[in-house]
Amino acid sequence: MTQGLHILSNIETVWGISRLDRSGVWRFDPATGRLDGFFNGAKAGHNCWGVAFDDQNQIFHKTGDRPHGYYSLPGLFPIADPVEYHPLGSLFQTPMKTTSLDFVGTKRLPSNLQGSAILGGFMKHTVESYQVLDDGAGFRSVQQPDILTSSAEEFRPVDVSIGPDGGIYVCDFHNKLIGHYQTSYRDPSRDHSHGRIWRIAHPASVASDASPKPALNSNLTQLVRDIASEDRWIRHRAKRILFYAERSQVIYHMDEYGESLEKNPDQFHQWLMHAFGIYRRHQAFRPEWILTLSQSPQPDHRAYASRIAGYFGLTERVQALSRDSDARVRLESLAASIHLPAMDAFAVFLEVFSRPRDRFLDYALANAVRFFETSWADKLPSETPILPEGAQVFIAQNSQKNASQESPGQKIYTLVCSNCHQPDGLGIPGIYPPLTGNPRIAGDPEWLIKILLHGLSGPLEVSRTTYNNFMPPSGLTDESIATVLNFVRHRFGNAENPPVSPQSVAQIRALHGTRSQPWNSD
Repeated sequence: MTQGLHILSNIETVWGISRLDRSGVWRFDPATGRLDGFFNGAKAGHNCWGVAFDDQNQIFHKTGDRPHGYYSLPGLFPIADPVEYHPLGSLFQTPMKTTSLDFVGTKRLPSNLQGSAILGGFMKHTVESYQVLDDGAGFRSVQQPDILTSSAEEFRPVDVSIGPDGGIYVCDFHNKLIGHYQTSYRDPSRDHSHGRIWRIAHPASVASDASPKPALNSNLTQLVRDIASEDRWIRHRAKRILFYAERSQVIYHMDEYGESLEKNPDQFHQWLMHAFGIYRRHQAFRPEWILTLSQSPQPDHRAYASRIAGYFGLTERVQALSRDSDARVRLESLAASIHLPAMDAFAVFLEVFSRPRDRFLDYALANAVRFFETSWADKLPSETPILPEGAQVFIAQNSQKNASQESPGQKIYTLVCSNCHQPDGLGIPGIYPPLTGNPRIAGDPEWLIKILLHGLSGPLEVSRTTYNNFMPPSGLTDESIATVLNFVRHRFGNAENPPVSPQSVAQIRALHGTRSQPWNSD
């Protein structure tokens, strides 16, 4: 589940306080009561909105403040200050903001959409589609033609899901005005009475009435078979029912069916990849089948075996899979190592570090350093094996002690400004103007101070692009305005810009103290 930007969560659990500052992703384990927060400090999206799993149980999450989404696995380390993920891990790059996602997996939709990610394009009035392709240990995305577009400005698809009939269901907020920064909640143009659910269906599916009709009282024997169905909705529904069903009955039927598949390895491995989530929910330990899955010729199966082996504390299995030839299997083993004793996890770290790496593995390795460094420091160097070349330097560079801390101005920018102008200052084309490369950032800061004090109403031209939006007053103090402007002018302008002082902000505030309207470009 996900959390938005303006939230600081401190949640009491049986394991202690779980914390997530600003936007991020939560994982709750109902079997153990453990609650872990990831990407703390909005390190992978500033308004995270939606989690989805592909057919191999790989984890993705979406954010609504920008077009991007993320392959979540490399960041599943519950630490206070993870490395920023956005520059290297983002997917679904388009000019306009989108939110929510689901994956297509039903024969009632065309073959070219199978496995595709679908997103709600609430800013562009579209339902978008992307291929998600392997890219080393992670993924990349390629945009496909939009599934649906509308000329109506009111069309605001904010959630998308595949239904049991193979239709794509779209939750349409149906409102011209959606922003709370740009337009008052009390604006009379807001629509308080409409809102729609749309269903997009393939004509062949409608003509053949090919929608599945599983009975709501399906018996456990059938449900156990259904967890490996090719249809995602049937599979998900079967898992949900088994998740809550009586433990002994679920385990009996699963064991019985699993044993019947053992002579058919391909089918058995595929079933195990979906069965282990139910076994773990009911705390049923099947180490011999974890070993079987970890020896599958399919990397996706071995990757999931790494995850399950970590959950059940099978140190030797996780360590063996950290030496796998496939990069994603090694990534899964590294993420699974958070469940192992520190020095056993350190052995996994060294194995992964010493083999071919890419940006996803390096990101996970950096976060592993921060997760384990306290316990490793107690043991090193007395129990350190021979380190691969560069490992000591990598550990030192990514240690929390040596991590670059956010300046006060950067913290304010992250909280107040980056939702629109984005972490890299590039803005959103046609909606929020860029700060990077914007000549108005340098020179006399008076106009910047005025905008932060009273807001700015478009149109405004930046780099031959017209932006016709509204930036509200910041509500910041004189000192905070000076602090964030010094960060912006240094980061997105140049280091030679003279500093802005709180006193200069106070003077401009006093000069225009009675102003009640935002500035315009003139």
